[in-house]
Amino acid sequence: MTDQLKYIKKRTWLLSLILILFWGVLIGQLFIIQVVKGSNYQKMCQKQADYRKIIPPFRGTIFDRNQKALTADIVKYNIGVHPYLIKNKEEVAKELSTLLRPKYKGYLKALTSDKTFVWLEKNVLHNEIQAFLNKYQYHTGFAVEQKIQRDYPLGKIVGQLVGLTDIDNRGIIGLELDLDPHICGSPGWQITMKDGWGRLNSRPNQPYKEAVNGNDITLTIDHEYQIILYEELSEAYKQHNADNAQGIIIDPKSGEIL
Repeated sequence: MTDQLKYIKKRTWLLSLILILFWGVLIGQLFIIQVVKGSNYQKMCQKQADYRKIIPPFRGTIFDRNQKALTADIVKYNIGVHPYLIKNKEEVAKELSTLLRPKYKGYLKALTSDKTFVWLEKNVLHNEIQAFLNKYQYHTGFAVEQKIQRDYPLGKIVGQLVGLTDIDNRGIIGLELDLDPHICGSPGWQITMKDGWGRLNSRPNQPYKEAVNGNDITLTIDHEYQIILYEELSEAYKQHNADNAQGIIIDPKSGEIL
């Protein structure tokens, strides 16, 4: 055997040994990742994919002495879409114009948009969205955002007394602030899946915790007396060109504020 053949043979053995070591290390690493530490990596992936969606509670209702509601929580929804995930866009646009509002051209324009996300509707009431939810609630192309808005049926009549809430539905003035710990409730949560693009995809049978709604409160005031007081004060305010006008009605026997 010539020296050249011996040299080639040595190089061949050396290259083979390097390849064997390389594949051995690679297989060993794969074994560690998939078998030894597989459960840990699986938990890490699950943690990154899971998203805890907060479920807001309903605030307790404030009533007058005759159980007339002075406050109310109204549920509204915002509906968005990822256009590139929607197939049969014309057909879906027709369905949306039936399930939501008769806006076929507007929906079709949104579904054919080159944007990654487009809002379809905002501030939709529950009775207006129910048919849509029945069909598309778990469709990955759509996103539904729920929010609760505080409403005051009597408006300014008891406005200074009852107060207001902020955009997060927490009391900021009046009884809404003073009674907030009792009527705010506790939020719940629901686990949803987050994909690589950050989209939230709801799935049935995921872990969740129900929100605990706030406690209702009954006041001593009578809304009919408050209406009379408001009208009389408004008239006196205009008649005397006053800077402001305030009044209070008290039951002389019990001392209750009416």
